[in-house]
Amino acid sequence: MKRTMQLVTFLALASATGACSKKEAKASLPDPKAESAPAAVSSALKVASASPEQVDEVRRLTATGSTRAIDEADVAAVIGGKLRQVKVDEGDRVKKNQLLFYSDGGTSGLRIREAKVGVSSAENAYRLAKTDFERKERLLKSGSISQAAFDQAKTQFNDAKLAIKRAKVGLKQAQSIAGDSYVASPISGVVAQRMKEPGEWVGAGGTVLVIQNISSLEVRARLPESALARVKIGDRAVVRFRSVNITRDTTVKRLSPSVDPMTRTVEVVSIVDNKDESLKAGMLVQVEFPDAVMTEATAAAPAPSAATAKAN
Repeated sequence: MKRTMQLVTFLALASATGACSKKEAKASLPDPKAESAPAAVSSALKVASASPEQVDEVRRLTATGSTRAIDEADVAAVIGGKLRQVKVDEGDRVKKNQLLFYSDGGTSGLRIREAKVGVSSAENAYRLAKTDFERKERLLKSGSISQAAFDQAKTQFNDAKLAIKRAKVGLKQAQSIAGDSYVASPISGVVAQRMKEPGEWVGAGGTVLVIQNISSLEVRARLPESALARVKIGDRAVVRFRSVNITRDTTVKRLSPSVDPMTRTVEVVSIVDNKDESLKAGMLVQVEFPDAVMTEATAAAPAPSAATAKAN
């Protein structure tokens, strides 16, 4: 009997120990409910842990653009001819109406000489016609010649006067053409490009020099058309020239009157001061619009590509 009681006690203790082990093992397993928490909660925790600067960086409206000279002129030859001299080089500063280059003007020199000979011949013919007219006028009064002979002399005299006027007009035209071979700068600025060298032939309208005024620069950038609801003329714009570590504050000068149908973007133009000319035309810039805060939906939606816009 005593042995039987000892066996029962041993079995009871073994059962209790097994139950405790199962509870401990179950407690150590991960909770399946906790494992299936929504991903949105995780994302929310990440956003909550992000700094205000990081969140602002996501929502800030920015664009990439480039700079252009505020004023640019392609200086071309007025008439064709061989370049005799180009008086400036790339990088030189020029003033408005400063002589830049001149050519031989083709046959302009010959035309001037011919026009001068024409004026001299017309003047000689005029003197002869005048002398003949005055002589026949006296003869007419004395009855020595007919009225018809006098009228003929008078006509020749009048024609000679007109011939002098025409010859002088021709001389002025020839001189004007020769003057067109001397070309001055239409604006003040810097020589950006020199396209031709002395001795080269340049046709009428052919560009010889490019002059740029970069005392101010246009900054042009493109934004998705949805930005039209947030960007207005006069809004603040911050232009960053990362290549030279320069930042300039400015405002939106104008918006393009039309949206590009291929890219669904609109051009935004600002003006930055550049009196020291430390910035150059053609530079790559980043333009930031601090007052145009993007909504979450806009920030998540990328600008349509050219291929997508074309498909639509």
